[in-house]
Amino acid sequence: MGRALGLSLYFGDAGSREVLHKVGAERACAATIALDTPGANYRTVWALSKYFPNVKTFVQAHDVDHGLDLKKAGAMAVVPETLEPSLQLAGAILSQVLES
Repeated sequence: MGRALGLSLYFGDAGSREVLHKVGAERACAATIALDTPGANYRTVWALSKYFPNVKTFVQAHDVDHGLDLKKAGAMAVVPETLEPSLQLAGAILSQVLES
């Protein structure tokens, strides 16, 4: 359905050098990674860091320990899933206060 709308869609292992190349990682300046499993996030950060070192990676971590591993793998910024709801709440509060 997305392709029918003219969107570029790719299926594959995001931690694969070939897949990252096909999606144009060599042209990217940054990547946001928020995959379902900690291992997939780690493999993707590691592959980007190794094969496309100019890409700054911003990644969602399962928890703080996973976040530390992601930083070691080359992630520029890490947000633990446990922190995400807090950030969303803070954003909603700020939005509401600024509108008042």
